Amino acid sequence: MHHCPVRAERVTVNKFRHIAELDSVRGLAALSVVLSHAALATGIFGSGIDANLWGLIHHTKPDPLPIGATPLRLLFSANEVVILFFVLSGFVLSLPYWKGNRLSYQSFLIRRIFRLYIPYVGSISLAAIAIILLNPKPHGLNPWLAPFWNDPITPGYLFRHIWMDGTLNSHNLNFVTWSLIVEMHVSIIFPFLFLFVSWKPRMAAVVLLLASTVGYLGIRLDIQSAAIRVISQDMFFTFAFMAGALTARAWLSGRLKPIAGSRWMSRLILLASLLLYDNRMVGTITYYVWYLFVVAGSVGIIAIVAETSGYESFLRKRPFMWLGRISYSLYLVHPILLLAMAHTRSLSPIVIAVSMPILAGIIADIYQRLVEKPANQLGKRITRPPS
Repeated sequence: MHHCPVRAERVTVNKFRHIAELDSVRGLAALSVVLSHAALATGIFGSGIDANLWGLIHHTKPDPLPIGATPLRLLFSANEVVILFFVLSGFVLSLPYWKGNRLSYQSFLIRRIFRLYIPYVGSISLAAIAIILLNPKPHGLNPWLAPFWNDPITPGYLFRHIWMDGTLNSHNLNFVTWSLIVEMHVSIIFPFLFLFVSWKPRMAAVVLLLASTVGYLGIRLDIQSAAIRVISQDMFFTFAFMAGALTARAWLSGRLKPIAGSRWMSRLILLASLLLYDNRMVGTITYYVWYLFVVAGSVGIIAIVAETSGYESFLRKRPFMWLGRISYSLYLVHPILLLAMAHTRSLSPIVIAVSMPILAGIIADIYQRLVEKPANQLGKRITRPPS
């Protein structure tokens, strides 16, 4: 690969540190997904915490919930978190390339497979085992959960999930895995995407924005071809990864320094970013515009946390660091726990809503230690250059 346009002499030594605060951001974001799904499934705040966005996606217009008009909605922003994850992935994945520490394509892909795919397969296996053991029956919770865990566990059904083919029922075992399919697909092309972004950043932004538009149209047309649906979805979300990569470039080159020059300036930018990220205009704007707002808000949040030191003491607190460590496992295992509790039927909605996030954190910690961490370490060991 070509050398990146960010010259080495412009990158200060402290830029090579691991940004632990971003791990905490990822952890808090994962927690908001858990809380959102717990609230949406049990209806403890009404018909569903994401009523406005849910109505927009499904062409209905439910009345906004009271909590949706307060800052507390930030704690229940599952849809926004997925976009934040994509932007954050673009930021983190591009850092070694901008710094000139790029891996070979083979090593990069092997590490991504062990980092993302192996824990993903583990979660699919857990869900299949849970279905076999529980023999799920219809439950009385939110109809949003109705499509999941209704199909018999057959070799072909499992294969579609393991293969990540992206068909409509390829995430029925674990309803968050659609986003991992996008993440894995983009990972396959990310080194080539980076070449384009580093060669012509502005052109790449325009081209990928156009590609995102085409992808959005493909999604909205609801074409029955599984391949077209998958390609449209990948095209739509790739723009978020590119935005993260360009944010990393700006950070490494020192272009973000002005936002840290004034405490009040950084706070205003953070507030504006949070308003874009958790915007309340869903229902009056298209899903596509909402997506662009969330991407912009995610970029602002990541830029502020990466560049300014004022949030270190808060985001480096032990509970947040712990959430950051288990964030991926928490994202993977909480839907399985939620569905298992829902199909138990003897548990009340309030018991599920309160206990599920706590139990999910405990199970995620175990899963991170036993599955995610060993898989990640193995991927690094396999691709480590010979000494």
